[in-house]
Amino acid sequence: SELRFDGRSVAIPVAKPEAVVDPTGGGDAYRAGLVLGLLLEADPAGAGRLGARAASGAGGGRGPGAPACAPDAFVARFDQAFPDYAGAVTTNDLAALQTAAVS
Repeated sequence: SELRFDGRSVAIPVAKPEAVVDPTGGGDAYRAGLVLGLLLEADPAGAGRLGARAASGAGGGRGPGAPACAPDAFVARFDQAFPDYAGAVTTNDLAALQTAAVS
């Protein structure tokens, strides 16, 4: 994908999916990962990579519900897909956002 902001553009590489059974929900997953990155105050390139990683997991099952992905698995797969951004998101980051959302 390509993100455009402040008169600039950033190309976001693909996160290779483990399996593609049904791509339904991939766009929604991308958007959710992008919003996650923005909530974590990641730079646009990092936020887009979080979106790409979320989208790559969405096609592994049938229908719009993506297969469940534990936070530690998400982080590990993100780090593997984007080694130049490894460590940009942690399970503690995800837990903090989850706690804030519930509060």
